[in-house]
Amino acid sequence: MYAGREYPGVPLFFPTVMPSSDIPALPLALLDACRTMIMDRLSQVIADALVRIGDELTAEAMRSDDAQRRELLLDAVMLVRAHGAEIETRFRGSFGQVFEQRMHPDARVEGAGAQTHAAELSLLSEDSLSDTLEVGRLAQHVSGALDADQVLGIRARLAALIERDWFDERRHPASPDAVFESLRQALSEFAPRSEVKTALLDAFSPYIAGSLNGVYEAVNDRLRANQVLPSLRPQVQVGNDSARRVVSLAPDPANSDGPSGASAGSSAGSTSSGASGGSATSMASGPSGSRAGGPNDARAGHTGGAGWTESVVQQFQRAMSAAQSGRPAGRRQVTHWLSDASLFESDEGPLSPVGPPLVAALTDLQRGPGDTQTAITAPEIAQRVRAQGSPLDQITAEIVSIVFDYIYSDRRLPDSVKQQLLRLQVVAVKAALLDRGFFARRQHPLRRLIDRMSEVGADPDMQTAAGAPLVAGFAEVVDQVIGDFMTDLSVFEQAIARVDALADQESERRAQALAQAAREAAQREALALAQDEARAELELRLEGEVPTFVRAFLSRWWSEVLAHARCARDAQASAQAWSVGVRAAEYLIWSVLPKHCDEITRLAAVLPGMMRALNRGLDLIDMPSADRSAFFGELMRAHTRELESAKRRTGSIPSRASVQLRQDGTVTYVPGAAAATRTAGAGARAVSAESSTAALSQLARGQRLDLRDSAGARTFKLAWISPARTLFILSRHPDETLTFEARQIERMLREGELLPATGPVTVERAIRRVASEEAVDTLMRDDSLQPA
Repeated sequence: MYAGREYPGVPLFFPTVMPSSDIPALPLALLDACRTMIMDRLSQVIADALVRIGDELTAEAMRSDDAQRRELLLDAVMLVRAHGAEIETRFRGSFGQVFEQRMHPDARVEGAGAQTHAAELSLLSEDSLSDTLEVGRLAQHVSGALDADQVLGIRARLAALIERDWFDERRHPASPDAVFESLRQALSEFAPRSEVKTALLDAFSPYIAGSLNGVYEAVNDRLRANQVLPSLRPQVQVGNDSARRVVSLAPDPANSDGPSGASAGSSAGSTSSGASGGSATSMASGPSGSRAGGPNDARAGHTGGAGWTESVVQQFQRAMSAAQSGRPAGRRQVTHWLSDASLFESDEGPLSPVGPPLVAALTDLQRGPGDTQTAITAPEIAQRVRAQGSPLDQITAEIVSIVFDYIYSDRRLPDSVKQQLLRLQVVAVKAALLDRGFFARRQHPLRRLIDRMSEVGADPDMQTAAGAPLVAGFAEVVDQVIGDFMTDLSVFEQAIARVDALADQESERRAQALAQAAREAAQREALALAQDEARAELELRLEGEVPTFVRAFLSRWWSEVLAHARCARDAQASAQAWSVGVRAAEYLIWSVLPKHCDEITRLAAVLPGMMRALNRGLDLIDMPSADRSAFFGELMRAHTRELESAKRRTGSIPSRASVQLRQDGTVTYVPGAAAATRTAGAGARAVSAESSTAALSQLARGQRLDLRDSAGARTFKLAWISPARTLFILSRHPDETLTFEARQIERMLREGELLPATGPVTVERAIRRVASEEAVDTLMRDDSLQPA
C-alpha cells in the first residue's frame, strides 16, 4: 500500500507499510484518500508560499539595519529561487514518510530501517536538538490558531480508521509538528546554514497557519460523510486514582453505527465512565505512551488553549526540576510556560501563591533605608528570595533579573534612564511573585510602565542628561512607585499617566525649538513649488529664436521672482504681482526676437518700462550683483545687435515666436507647440511625483531613523514632513536639526545610509529572548545544550 507512487518528472519514495491484516479494506481505502487529500493541499500551500516568500524576505532584508541579518535573509532568498520546485517535491516525499510513520508507528516500514536508525542517532547531536526545538516552537505558534474542534476530530477519526486510541495532540499524522518536521527535512537536503533554515521555516509559518484549519475541516467532512465518528462529544472524567480532571473524547452512542462506527466507537478515547477498567486518556499524552515533553522541550510542549491539564502540570514540574539542577533548557521551558497567556486566562492553575514572609521581606528591601536613587542589586533580591521563597519564587526572580539585564544592555537607552529602570527591579520581582501570570500578561500595568519609560527615554529628541527635567521626573515617578506599591496595581497606572505627562512636556519644549526650522522649511517648499510652476509658465513662451542667456535668466532668476510673487500672503496682491512678472518676461522675450526695421521705434518705446520692471523684480531676490550686471550687459549687446540686423533686414520673418507685440504696444502670448505638450509634461511630472510618494510613503512623522554618515551612526527623529512631502526635518537633542529634500531621503534609503531604527527592548521581547537559546548563550554563557 502506498508504494511506488510517482509524480510528473520526479520519482518519489513512500515507504511500503505492512499493515495489520485484520484492518478492513474500506477504512484503508478511506485512509489512502485522506492522506492524498492532506498531501495535495499542503503541497499546494508550500508551492504558493514559495512564490511569495522570496519577495517578502527580500523586502525584510532591505529594511533590516543588521548587516548579518540582511546577508542571512538574502541567502534564504537565493535558496528559494534556485530550488523552489525541488523544495516542494521533497516536502511531499518527506510528509508522506512522516504521515505513514505516525499512522503506523509499530509497523514494519520496508527500506526505511537504516534511515530511521540514523535519524534516532542524530537526535544526540546539538544541531538536531536545535532543529527539534525550532520545529516545536513553530508548531506551538501555529497550534494556537487552530480550531480545537477540528483538531480533536482529526485526531479521533484518523485513529478510528486503524482501530487505535485517538492520537496525541502533537503526534497525529497531520499535526503542525508533522508539517514543520517534513518541511525541515526538505530544506535540510540543501544543507543551508541553520540560521537560513530557521528564517525559511519562519517565513513558511504564516502560510501553514492560515491553511491547516481548512485542511482539517476537509478531512473531517470526508470522514463524517463516510460515517467515521460522525458526532463527537467532549467528556470529562475523574479517574479512581486521581482527583484531577482530565479530558477525553467519547463518540456519541447515537451515531456509532456505520461502516467503521462500531470499531471506531471503542477506540476513540475512553468509552464511558462506568466501563470496567476504563481510564480517561489525557489530551497531552496519548495512549501510545509517547513522552509529552521534558526539560529539553523548551518551546515544544504546550500548544495553547488547553489550560493546566495534567500533562502540562507534569511537564512544568519536570522543567522546574531541570531548572533547579542548573540546566539552561529547564529554565527556558519554565519561562515558556509562565509566559503562555492561554494558561492564565482565568486563574493561575496549580501554581502555589507566594508566601507572606517573602512579600514582607521584599517590601522591606523596597522601602529600606539608604540612598533612594541607588538601584537594589539582583544579588540582594536573590538573597531574600532564597531565604524565604520556594523554588518557583527563586526561578521567577531569576527570570525578572535576566529581563532587566536585557533592558540594561540596550544601547538605545541612555544610562540616566537605565538607572531609573533598574530601581524598579525589586518592585518587578514582587509583582511577578504576587501575580504568577506576570510574564504572560502583556497588559500588566508594571510591564506597560517599564515599556513606556523605555520608549520615552530612547526618543532621540528627549533631553536625557543627568539632572534634565525628564530624568528628574522619571526619578520622582519611580520614588512614588517604590513608596506606594504594596499590592494595588493602580499605582502603576498612575505612574504611566505621569510618564505620559512628562513626555508631553518634553515634546512641547522640543516642538517650540523646531517651530522656526519648520516655518523656514515650509516657506522653502512653497517657494520651490512656486518656482517650478513659474518655470513651466515661462517655458511655454520660449519658442522661437530666444537667446540662451535669456532662457537661463528666466529659468534661474526670474522664476524665483515669480515664486516670491506667488507666495505673497495677500491673494489679490499675489495675483497682480504674478501677472506683472509674467508680462515683464514676455516683453523681455519679444525684445530679443528678430524684428523688421519698422519695429525699431517700438522697441525703443518699451525698453525703459521693461528695464524698470526687471530691476524692481530682481530687487526682491538675492541675485548677486556680478550676475545681475553681466546679464544686463549681455542684454544691451543683444539689443544693439538686433537693431543693426533690423536695419538691414528686408525679407519676411518666420512667425515662430510665441510672444508678439500688438499695434497698441502691448505684448500678447500666442500658444504654440509647447502648450500642446504641457499636459503630457504635467502627466509625466505627476507620475514622477507619485513614484516619489510611493518610495517615501513608509516614513511617518515621529518615526526614529538611524543615519550613517561621515559623523558616525546616530539615531534621529523624523520631526517634520512638509505638506507636499518634499522636505523632511530630522532632529536630535540637543540642537542638531537636519533638513533634506525628498530626493536626498530617497537616495539615502536606497543606499542604506538612512534606515528605520528599531525601538528599545520591551519587556515582551526580553521575555521571549529569555525563553530562547540566545538568552542562555548570551547571559548564562553556557554553550552546551545537552538532552536531559
